[in-house]
Amino acid sequence: MIGIASLILAAFAGALGGNILALSLKDVDLGILRNSIAGVVGGVVGGEILHTLMPSLAVISAGRINIAVIAGQIVGGCAGGVVAMRLAGVIKHVMAARARHIG
Repeated sequence: MIGIASLILAAFAGALGGNILALSLKDVDLGILRNSIAGVVGGVVGGEILHTLMPSLAVISAGRINIAVIAGQIVGGCAGGVVAMRLAGVIKHVMAARARHIG
């Protein structure tokens, strides 16, 4: 299980990554709130994956600040947020295409 500080950092980085992707690719933009929600979910999942693959880069301990751990959480969170946001954009396009095809 990921620590609460790592979880918060990964969630924040995921929201940031999701919103940055939405700004750069307008076709996946869902609005700030939905971009942030998708990014947070992706950031948390990315943080959990990081924790599973590299446990030494996934724990932020109270009283100890390790730049490598913080950087790892930011990168994992941003990557997870970008992937989740891109996936949300693909789902948005598929649903819109189905609505045009049906209607």
